[in-house]
Amino acid sequence: MSRISRDFNLDLNVLFGNITELQGEPYGNLIVEFTGPAAEIQNALTAIRSDTVKVEEVQHYAS
Repeated sequence: MSRISRDFNLDLNVLFGNITELQGEPYGNLIVEFTGPAAEIQNALTAIRSDTVKVEEVQHYAS
């Protein structure tokens, strides 16, 4: 995530993360907030997806 933040000139805030083991394989979740130009955020998401990482955008959150 630090590389993505640098490459796309975005601020990154890690909100939550965990790793567990499922059927002997590590599985994890990471919830992050990107701040920056919308076009750069989209470019960053495209780059992350190309690394075979599943990305799910959360639109609604508690305030």
